[in-house]
Amino acid sequence: MRITKKVIAVAAVAGVAALALTGCAGGGGGAATGTPIKVAAISDTKSFPEAAQVAKGYFDRYNAAGGFNGRPIELSITDAPTGDAAAAVTGATDAINNKDVVAMVGSSTFGECAINHAAYEAAGMVSYTGVGVDLFCFTTPNVAAANNGPFFDIYATAWNAIKDGSKAPCFVANYATPDAQFAYDQVIVNIEAATGVKFAAVQNVANKPDNNYAPEVISALSANCDAMVFGGVHPVDAAMIGTLNEQGATDIPVYVQTSAYDAAFPLEPAVQAHKGKISVPAELATQDDPANEDMNKLIADGFVTPGDTWSYSFMQTGYLAAQSFILALGKIEGDITRESVTKVSQSDAPWPNDNKMWGNPWKFGPGATHQANSSTYLAEIAPGSGVWTSKGPWLQAAEMKWTDIVLPQ
Repeated sequence: MRITKKVIAVAAVAGVAALALTGCAGGGGGAATGTPIKVAAISDTKSFPEAAQVAKGYFDRYNAAGGFNGRPIELSITDAPTGDAAAAVTGATDAINNKDVVAMVGSSTFGECAINHAAYEAAGMVSYTGVGVDLFCFTTPNVAAANNGPFFDIYATAWNAIKDGSKAPCFVANYATPDAQFAYDQVIVNIEAATGVKFAAVQNVANKPDNNYAPEVISALSANCDAMVFGGVHPVDAAMIGTLNEQGATDIPVYVQTSAYDAAFPLEPAVQAHKGKISVPAELATQDDPANEDMNKLIADGFVTPGDTWSYSFMQTGYLAAQSFILALGKIEGDITRESVTKVSQSDAPWPNDNKMWGNPWKFGPGATHQANSSTYLAEIAPGSGVWTSKGPWLQAAEMKWTDIVLPQ
């Protein structure tokens, strides 16, 4: 069957069934009491709770300092667990049908962009997505994500393995939707073309309810891999490393995606036991970077209470989505409406946002597609250290010979 944009979107639905901005605040230092500026988010509060909650915390602090010219920004969050397409549709429909909702800010869940991007376009609404997961978060005009996404991220993950000298890397990843399968396949093709290095084994497999990918890891190991590139979230990656250890492959270097970049991951027993280095291409400034000072203060001041396994990168995306939305508000002349927010978001006027939490100038802007975050920063776990160590430097798309993934027509 020929894969088309429509087929992928329909199948995804079925399968999924700031410091620089305080000058915008008004109210003479008191809390905002004016008419609320309403925004919404769709969040998988189990798998991806970070971005929407941090965006809400950002707005809460902003409102306490006077809001936008005395008006508070009010964020409503719809819980749409991964796999619940109906909840994602309901969340978007409710937001679209409420004429007072001017934009989506901080959304994060599998398949949400695939499910709702056409509705946003029809309604003239933009989404400042926190964690973009599916391919439609990066290939459609009304969505711009703060993160660089799993496809750019897995490319950078594999690039780091090859840059470190791997001549026979193995790839094991789980995909949630058909567009993810398509994109991962393209990543393999593109990086082999860019580097001249062929993967010894590729295991691109659909999500499993039990998260048991041991058979795929064992199968890949039989190809005599000299490095493992794992695509998955924290618990999946930790289990894959556990399989390596059980198979006696304790010395092989491992390269994981940014979804494993949290403080708890280096403390996982399997990670602690692994004797090879473990590397990640962080999609935003690493935890020890001074660029994160204001977000860390937001947390320290109690506006956000992180969970133990929250991804630091995903928290950063909520902060940046909220900040970017306020930056756009500051460029609007006249009434703040859905139309005026969309117009300024898709113009060149407010951009780029040069927050150093990103490794490149970020813009929403007028493009038909948005790979707005297109850089990564290397971090590693030294064997047994129990911590991530920042290595750097920032790695840009052009340096990696990145090619944008385009959905087939």
